[in-house]
Amino acid sequence: MKADDSQYQGSGKLKNKVALITGGDSGIGRAVAIAFAKEGADVAIAYLNEHDDAKETKHLVEAQGQKAVTISGDIGDETFCQQAIQQTVVCCLDENNQQPTTNKFIYLSFER
Repeated sequence: MKADDSQYQGSGKLKNKVALITGGDSGIGRAVAIAFAKEGADVAIAYLNEHDDAKETKHLVEAQGQKAVTISGDIGDETFCQQAIQQTVVCCLDENNQQPTTNKFIYLSFER
C-alpha cells in the first residue's frame, strides 16, 4: 500500500488510537502518518524545524478525517520530549474528555 493511494480504504485497525511520530514531517514518517490516519489513528507529528513540511503532513492526515497536531522541537532534549507527549495527550483526547490509557497510544520514531 502506498500512503498516497487514494483508492486504499483502511479497515479501522487503529481506531481510537493516537500515534506520536517523530520525523513525521516528511519521507517515511509522513507515509506512516498518512497510513495510520487511514487506519483510524489520530496523529501527533514531532519534527525539528521543517514547518511547511509538517503543515502539509498535518493537512494530509486531516484529509483522512483524523485529528493531527504538529510539535516542533529537538527530540534530543528530554524536556521537549516530555512536553511533546503531554501536548499529544491534551490535543488528541476524545471529545468526551476521556482519560488517557496506555493502550491508546502508539510511538514511532523516524529521525535520522
